[in-house]
Amino acid sequence: MTTLTRNKNKIWTYTDRKIISIIINRSDYPYEVTPDDFEMLWIDAGVVVVKVTSGYARFNVSQFKSLVAIVKAELAEETVAERNARQVKELKQACVPYNLTYGQIDWLSFGTYLSYFGDRVCYLGCNSKGYWYIRRNLRSNNHYFGCARDAIASLGLRVLTVA
Repeated sequence: MTTLTRNKNKIWTYTDRKIISIIINRSDYPYEVTPDDFEMLWIDAGVVVVKVTSGYARFNVSQFKSLVAIVKAELAEETVAERNARQVKELKQACVPYNLTYGQIDWLSFGTYLSYFGDRVCYLGCNSKGYWYIRRNLRSNNHYFGCARDAIASLGLRVLTVA
């Protein structure tokens, strides 16, 4: 029996990707893996297969579960200032390809309005669980994503290219 979990079916937070990359780096996998290298994960016949940009890493299911528990316990809880700094960095990197600007950040809920050439496009925020969300207007529903880049890409804006 195969259980398949893809990025489209599950939202992988930065913390999830970080835990998986730490587990892979501690294994005998020949390449160094960062959280951004993670592509998908699936379970097939008691084997967890993790696809990263440099290939595939395989683990026994029970071993992988215990490694996840160990790494979660080892990761120190991120301070609010560290989380905000990480989120601002991710927001800046996600806005650059689309030439988006953002206004003053509400640090309590970590949210801001995004503008495209002066026109307000949406409200972008990040909740306490690490999920990024966008809301196009005040009366619309939130749409959740695993990273700021995916949230901004869902707006359908063109990526600016230098001619």
